[in-house]
Amino acid sequence: MIQSIHRFLFLLLASSFILFSSCSKEKELDFIMTDCNEVAKAFQYFETLSNDRNYVSRYEIQDDCFVFYLNTNEIVALPDKCIDDYSENPATSQLTITFNEGSVLTLTYGSLLELDFTYNPYKHTPLSGLIELQTDKAGLLKIIIEHKDPEKGEFIKTFSHPGGFREYPVLGLFFSHMNTLTFQYVIDGTIVYSDIYEVPVGDPPDYLPEIIIDVVKEDKMTLGMHLVSYRSKGNPTVAFMFDNDGEVRWLLDYTNHPDLSWLNFDVGMERLRNGNWYFGNWPSQNLYEADMTGQIINQWDIPGYEFHHNIQEKENGDFLVTATKWGSKHENDLWAIEDHILELDRLSGNIKTVWDLKESLDESRRSLGTDEFQGVIDWIHVNAVQEDPRDNTIIVSSRFQGIFKLDYNNNVKWILSPPRGWETNGRGEDLNPYLLTPVDASGQLIADAKIIEGVENHGDFEYPWMQHAHFIHPNGNLFMFDNGDRRNYDFREIYSRAVEYEIDEVNMTARQIWQYGKERGTNTFSRIVSDVDHHPDKNNILFSPGAWVDNGNGTLGGKIIELNYDTKEVVFEARFNAPGIVFHRVERLSLYPE
Repeated sequence: MIQSIHRFLFLLLASSFILFSSCSKEKELDFIMTDCNEVAKAFQYFETLSNDRNYVSRYEIQDDCFVFYLNTNEIVALPDKCIDDYSENPATSQLTITFNEGSVLTLTYGSLLELDFTYNPYKHTPLSGLIELQTDKAGLLKIIIEHKDPEKGEFIKTFSHPGGFREYPVLGLFFSHMNTLTFQYVIDGTIVYSDIYEVPVGDPPDYLPEIIIDVVKEDKMTLGMHLVSYRSKGNPTVAFMFDNDGEVRWLLDYTNHPDLSWLNFDVGMERLRNGNWYFGNWPSQNLYEADMTGQIINQWDIPGYEFHHNIQEKENGDFLVTATKWGSKHENDLWAIEDHILELDRLSGNIKTVWDLKESLDESRRSLGTDEFQGVIDWIHVNAVQEDPRDNTIIVSSRFQGIFKLDYNNNVKWILSPPRGWETNGRGEDLNPYLLTPVDASGQLIADAKIIEGVENHGDFEYPWMQHAHFIHPNGNLFMFDNGDRRNYDFREIYSRAVEYEIDEVNMTARQIWQYGKERGTNTFSRIVSDVDHHPDKNNILFSPGAWVDNGNGTLGGKIIELNYDTKEVVFEARFNAPGIVFHRVERLSLYPE
């Protein structure tokens, strides 16, 4: 017999909800055993709740009874005069109660409140699922996905769960496979819950490209999978991630979305620092944030403007957006497109800063070409924007004018571009003093007028032509994908490069530091789109020509090439055989946000 201070139960209300004063501290009860002969009723009550998802979250010995608080928010009281013994087993998360008459009641205690798994919860990510987890106990949620090739083992993701209700994505399933998933919950090193799900996934959609892996040196590669913002499909454009075997392991397709079934994310998706994706929809004024299961988390509008190409998250969390302003007129009274940059306050959704590039640059310059059609002129064709937090400026890449730095008052700081044709900007200011002068490897000014103009190349220096995807290297230098379209104002040599420049803003010079791709010729030539990134963990460069690349045997597509910055050893190479624009951007990322 368990000893207690009081042994008299005060029964106040004889109904399905009973107020039981001495032991419940005046709390409403859902069940009370009022007599030791009602043990069978207690068993029956718990059996109606038992479905492996209900458990005792905590219990108290209050005066002369046990009070059990269930995960269903129900409260049950059993008088301790009817109980002979009780014990907890942490290894099995069970509470065992032995009644005086010999019956033994076993309850799940301190384990999972609920773990529900939903495959493809929003119908946009056919290689994912969602776990809804509730527990009062902090622990570790372990997700184990068996590889379709048994020799490759398992993929394991572990989340630290603080207790309460949380949702967790399940990522990395396989097409054309019965996926075996194991979910475990671990408390203090003990597995208190384990369940196995069989998830059949059908064949991949036929719009995905043929992926051919040519080089894999995993010990020298940056860890992660390959995110491709895929354009060959047409609208809605899709994004997918594939592993080093060429297996697609994540796919986002908004075909069934009420607002995004015609999505064109242009440059593509990138990952926010919070782990979600962000992208715009061209042509519209809408910008989006989505999680890994495709759920739209946030949406922003840029009224009076139309998104195109690129959004970049700033260090302070706000956005830089490349935009077209409705009704913006060029000097010849055509509608000027793709010539504005916006700074968007992410919290308020307000436009904080506007750069009209007709004011800061020369809208009359035609040295690298322009596009005119149906009353529209694309005189600059901005394709990327990055902030430079070192001096609170932005760096803008444009197809027809080069690459340039602006301050927040829309003043030019420098221009990296072949110098032919530069005159005055929209304010009447001469732009020639802002042109960077090329120097050789030793830092000496290059004197040859043809090289300075860009008609010919120096052994140490070439201008970028129709470049994309610039970024600031950790060493402070400027990296970009030099497409090479109209190189030297014509097509004498056809190649694309990843190229690095050291910009001296005091002496207004540009020195070429590093390049890769020229030696591969048409094998890596892409006259449009494309990407380049740096991964500091292995000091590797990801060089990704994205459209109409010569993949051999008359096949066109795109490529991803990872190489070491110091040795230029190729450690990964993949071909994508697909028509048209395969991708604007490619990223090496972990499957799960970190």
